[in-house]
Amino acid sequence: MGLPPYDPIHMEFENKEDLFRAALEAALKEQILSNQVALADVDTKENWIFQIAALVPRNHDDKGPTSAQKLLIESYYAAWRDKKARKKLLPNINAHLAMYQDIISEAQASGHIAKEIDPEALALILLALPTGLSVLNLAGAPRVNDASWTAILARVVSSLKK
Repeated sequence: MGLPPYDPIHMEFENKEDLFRAALEAALKEQILSNQVALADVDTKENWIFQIAALVPRNHDDKGPTSAQKLLIESYYAAWRDKKARKKLLPNINAHLAMYQDIISEAQASGHIAKEIDPEALALILLALPTGLSVLNLAGAPRVNDASWTAILARVVSSLKK
């Protein structure tokens, strides 16, 4: 009797769901690394909102939803519906959120955001906005044009100052 045929999926993963979870985990890690690179490229540390904008998984010239958007949304969905996925993905989801919190905390320390504002709550809101817009865009709703988004965000930013 010889060895069973080589099957890399079943050799490394118990089933397709484990493979899918691993792919989502890899996508989240890739997004975090991409965000780190984008943050390093932000010209000014004075304008914290540019740092937040650098964390959005798309570019202004994208014609539709990006692969990064799709995988990021799928990761959140998988963590919501699957306890095993949540256990695997939650550290990276928290790392993604922590990037927002760090930017907000630095902006508070430099006086750009009032200290009374809860950095965790603001981080969740600022992460939820592009996430929610991505979900709507993936569902077929029109994409918010960057000029409109920027004008609205500028108003929000001005209200966060002391």
